[in-house]
Amino acid sequence: MQYDRSKVADALEMVRTGSSVRQAARLYGIPNSTLREKLLGRHSQPNPGKARVLEATEEGRIVEWLLAKIKVGFPVDTKRLVSTVAHYVRKSARPNPFKNGIPGRKWVNGFFSRHPEIPRRVLSVLPKPRTAVSEPQIRSWFHKIREHFEEEALSHVLKSPEKIFNLDGTVVRTIPTQEANSGQKLIHAKVGNAERESYTALFCGNATGQLAPTLMIYPYKFRMPKEIWQKLPKGWAAAKAESDIYCLFFKDVFYPWVVQQKITFPVIVFLDGYKSHVSFETMQLCTEKNIILVCLPPNSTEITQPLNVSFIRPLENFWNQVLVEWRTDNNGEILPRKEIASLLKQAVDRMTNLQSTLVNCFRQCGLYPLDPDAVNYSGLIGETSEAFSTQTVLPTMKSAIMNPL
Repeated sequence: MQYDRSKVADALEMVRTGSSVRQAARLYGIPNSTLREKLLGRHSQPNPGKARVLEATEEGRIVEWLLAKIKVGFPVDTKRLVSTVAHYVRKSARPNPFKNGIPGRKWVNGFFSRHPEIPRRVLSVLPKPRTAVSEPQIRSWFHKIREHFEEEALSHVLKSPEKIFNLDGTVVRTIPTQEANSGQKLIHAKVGNAERESYTALFCGNATGQLAPTLMIYPYKFRMPKEIWQKLPKGWAAAKAESDIYCLFFKDVFYPWVVQQKITFPVIVFLDGYKSHVSFETMQLCTEKNIILVCLPPNSTEITQPLNVSFIRPLENFWNQVLVEWRTDNNGEILPRKEIASLLKQAVDRMTNLQSTLVNCFRQCGLYPLDPDAVNYSGLIGETSEAFSTQTVLPTMKSAIMNPL
C-alpha cells in the first residue's frame, strides 16, 4: 500500500463533495475498489490486509542489498531473492507464514509493487557455447569503472596498487594428473571414493604482489574435526562447504589481514560475479568495512581476472608435484583431509617469483594501471555477439559498477 490514511480521507471527502470515485482514485493514487469499500463502511481498520512478514525497515535493507548488487554487477534472480528472505526470517526467529518456509510468487509480486524503485529486469547470462564477449564490451566496462570512481571522488584508490585486489577460487583435487618430473600421465587401476573428493581454496592477491591468507573449503555439513584446524598453516582459515564462504572470508581472513598490513581503506576487490554468490550479509559486511566489490566483465575471466591469467596454472603444476611426492613417500596412500592445506601451502611457497607474478597478472589484465589497452583481446571467441539476453524477472544488472559506498 503506497498511500497513507490522510490521502484516503482526502479522496473520500472529494467523492462526498461531488467528484466521481474514479477521479478521486486517480488523483490520490488509490484503487477504485478501496474507495468504494471505504464509502460502504467496510475495512475500517487502519492497516487492512494480512500483517507484513517483514517490517518496512527490514524490507528497506533487502532493497538496499538488491540495488547494491545491481551497482557492482552481480546477478540476482527470483530464486536468490526468496532464499535470502527465507534465510532472514529464519535467523530472526519469528513465525514463518510462508509455505515450506519460502516466499511464493504472491509475496514477490507484492514486494515489487511496494518498491517500484527496483526495475523488474535482469540480464541473464547465456551458456558459454552461446556467448562471446567482445572487445568493445570489455572496453566499455573499463570506461564505466573509471567514470564511476571519478564521480564518487575515489579515483585515488585506482592509483594505489596495494588497495587493488582480485579474489578467485580454484578446485584442489587429491589425484595427481601427471608425474612430477617426466610429464607422463599417471594410470590408476583403482580410485577410492575419498580420492574423488575435491576441495576449494580461495586466493586473494593485490597489485603489489601481496597474497592474503587462503580460505580452505571442506565438504563437511556439521562441525569440522579438530585435526583440520590444528594442521592449517598460520593465518589460513577453513570453512564448511555450506557456509557463506565469502562473508567468512572477508570477515575472518581478508579484513583482519588488511588491517595487519596497515593498508588503509577503502580497498577494491575484483571478482567473477557469475561464480560468486554475494549474499545479503556479505554486502552489509563489505559496506561496513569499506570494501568495494566490483564484478569483472562476464565470460571474460580468461583475460581479465589476474589470478586466473597467470597464478592458478603455475600453482596447479606445483600442487601436482607436491601431491606426487607425498604419495610416493607414503606408498600411494590416500591423502588425508587434514594434510591438504599444509601441502597446498608448500605448493604456494614453491612459487619463488610469486610477487612479480602477481604484479604482472594485474598489469596484463589492465587492472593496475587501469588500462584497457593492456588486455590481450586475441583470445576472444568473437567480436560482435552479445554477452547477455534480457527477460522480465528482476533488477537490471549494470556492467560492473562499484558499491555506492
